[in-house]
Amino acid sequence: KTGKEIISCKYDKTWNFYAGFASVKLNDKWGYIDITGKEIIPCKYDNACDFCKGFAIAKVELNDKWGIIDKTGNEITPCKYDDIELFDKKLYGLALVKLNGKCHYIDKKGNRWKYEEADGRFDEGLAPVMLNGKWGYIDCHKDEVIPMKYEDVRSFNRELQGLALVKLNGKWHYIDTEGNRWKYEEADGFIEGLDPVKLSGKWEGMAPVMLNGKWGYIDKRKNEVIPLQYDDAWSFNQQLQGLAKVKLNGKEFFIDKTGKYVKDV
Repeated sequence: KTGKEIISCKYDKTWNFYAGFASVKLNDKWGYIDITGKEIIPCKYDNACDFCKGFAIAKVELNDKWGIIDKTGNEITPCKYDDIELFDKKLYGLALVKLNGKCHYIDKKGNRWKYEEADGRFDEGLAPVMLNGKWGYIDCHKDEVIPMKYEDVRSFNRELQGLALVKLNGKWHYIDTEGNRWKYEEADGFIEGLDPVKLSGKWEGMAPVMLNGKWGYIDKRKNEVIPLQYDDAWSFNQQLQGLAKVKLNGKEFFIDKTGKYVKDV
């Protein structure tokens, strides 16, 4: 603030300081300096992200692959991953790495957890993982909270009051964080398939579910908003002007979000 030049103007580009370090670019390569201008990590990476607060680690890129370094420049993991999501509160001190199309968890020493694949963060305190070809859920202590028995799973979702979609024997169901299944025999519509709609002045999400062989729709508060009366039902689709296709007595037609018939397929 006195105008004294602390770090000379020699870099092609610089970023702000985080956790006492700044990434700098020289001759098309990135490295790191400390607040005195000392080059802590040589400019040798194709890309270099900010150091994380509380961990003093950073994500770096070399030859289109990502790795993790500490503040001394040691590679916690080599640059071999397709992508990395660094440690944060929702990952409970873990990192989520992607390799050959699959995601895995690693700890701060670069050790990978035993699971063959992982899917997303610890939503509602639980994370989906796969072992021996089957999916289940673990907590942050690696404890198996919901058994590895599902063919596919989705993360727990607050928009669904903390429920998750799981696939067993070819059918999708909703479960709670204790692994208890909802009364519905089948559910259709991934988390992404829930369509926000306005009903009685409130925004809701609707998904098809089946009970006793009949399909209808529930909202995210578990209320049945369209009765279970159809032989089959599909998710509401914005590309179809917010309509959903249903089947009844061998006939397929479209309904709106109040359950009213609109037109034939």
